[in-house]
Amino acid sequence: MLLILPLLSLYDSADKVAQLAKALFTDLSRKQNLLYNALPDVLEKLVTVDRRELSERKLDELLQFLSGFVAKDQLRTRLVERLKEKLGEEQMPKVQQYFKVATQQSQQVVTSTVSIEE
Repeated sequence: MLLILPLLSLYDSADKVAQLAKALFTDLSRKQNLLYNALPDVLEKLVTVDRRELSERKLDELLQFLSGFVAKDQLRTRLVERLKEKLGEEQMPKVQQYFKVATQQSQQVVTSTVSIEE
């Protein structure tokens, strides 16, 4: 998948390359579901990649990074359902952990915003 290389470029030793990779994903997230539609393939590749190529810590960071681009709970739910079909139950706990955490964080932001306004 073409997006795997830019995603892994977030860890490039050249700051400029890492910044461009981050900008690419930010721009893709603004293009009518382009990134959302590609996420199942990207996540499948990430969670099945050989751990010698991608450490567990980096995988966690990348999952957290990608989960930040799916803001709506409804889209998160659909994405998790699509991933279950693609990956199977054994691969889902790690992916679900980050998309669930991101959902909880977005709910906390809404709750704290409501509390501030009251």
